[in-house]
Amino acid sequence: MEKTSLTTPGTGSSSYLKALTVEIEKKLQRALATVSQRRNLLQELFADIALEVDDRARGIIFSREEGEISPAEDAADGQLCFYDVLADYYVRVPGSGKQILHLIVQLWSQSFASHIFSLLFHKWVCNLGRVPVMFVFFPVHKESHMVGTFNATSLLRT
Repeated sequence: MEKTSLTTPGTGSSSYLKALTVEIEKKLQRALATVSQRRNLLQELFADIALEVDDRARGIIFSREEGEISPAEDAADGQLCFYDVLADYYVRVPGSGKQILHLIVQLWSQSFASHIFSLLFHKWVCNLGRVPVMFVFFPVHKESHMVGTFNATSLLRT
């Protein structure tokens, strides 16, 4: 069984994942505003999202309505990290990670920015091939901070 099937959130997870998203946005905004602390803030954020989901958070993420079977017991034996759950959330709720993407693009030349992007949006990028026409903005050259576009669908077909 694939790990992604274990990360099916329950009904109580939406507000929790939205709150986590807001905290990620705040840390990225602080990194953007504070040059002297930028590297440390990005490194801390990377470490935070790579942490394994603890029992308390797992209970919130996988909570179900009374009477429903919760997949939390099934996921208990497998390692589940915050980025796994957030990556699923950003695919399931289009637009929920838009502000994070915008901030990461501005921080792209910094250490850990691309790592954070990879962890949080790897499932979103993999799903681009299922979208008829999708344009994605990405930094072309980190020294020049130029932004270019490409058609992800045609790129994935080659």
